[in-house]
Amino acid sequence: MSQLFVKKIAATQSARGTLLLLHGWGFDHRCWLPLVPYLHREYNVWLLDLPGFGASARLNVDSAEAWLAQTLLLLDWQVEAAANNGPVYLLGWSLGGQLAMRLLQRHPSVKAAMCVATNLQFCANAAWPSAMPAEHFSEFLQSFLSAPDKTLNTFSRLVAAGDAEALTLRKLLPGALSRFDSQLRLNWYFALQSLQLLDHTQAEFDRPVLLLLSDQDALVPIAMAQALADKSTLRCARLTQASHGHLLIQPAWVAKALKSFLHDC
Repeated sequence: MSQLFVKKIAATQSARGTLLLLHGWGFDHRCWLPLVPYLHREYNVWLLDLPGFGASARLNVDSAEAWLAQTLLLLDWQVEAAANNGPVYLLGWSLGGQLAMRLLQRHPSVKAAMCVATNLQFCANAAWPSAMPAEHFSEFLQSFLSAPDKTLNTFSRLVAAGDAEALTLRKLLPGALSRFDSQLRLNWYFALQSLQLLDHTQAEFDRPVLLLLSDQDALVPIAMAQALADKSTLRCARLTQASHGHLLIQPAWVAKALKSFLHDC
């Protein structure tokens, strides 16, 4: 099994721990680069590329279940390596946030997780209606298989939709989106499907989790914030006039929220 690409940036002073940053579907580690100047004074920062994205090789698998299992195993190794240097904290965006919640459950060494634009379950069902309608997600999956380039353009529009600075955000997206070619199609398809497999709606977290949600997110509805009110172990913060990709516009705000959260942990 191939190793993940990891860009490691050492803290410039005595480190409070190591931050592992997990990007969302369609992106790679470069989406986090605007945050690094605000984080690496106090933390070692590890920027990871998920399998098949950025500089990480694709997985030789034939199902979403296999992609998710092998991806989690590769991430397990990174968490364990980071834990050799002290406390481990996770920051994930969208799919990366769902993976962060799963890793927190798998590793006692993970002290806390902050998840940006992340739902506990990406697709709606009877028990968790505050999510993307399942039929819309199914249409997106089929569209990606048949016309990936066109679907990725649609995805870019959805990432920026509703943002007060949508035009600026659209200009920033090419520098954060991962390069796609036809050889990656199945890997990306399985990664996309895994959004349906990561269900945390019934999970009980024994360590802090913060969900940072955007009020105009076209992919993760802000309505889930009310559903989170009943989950006392989870904290929720909101970005206003913000889209799914707002962290690219306001990295300083996201970094401030993260550091405030971690200092309280």
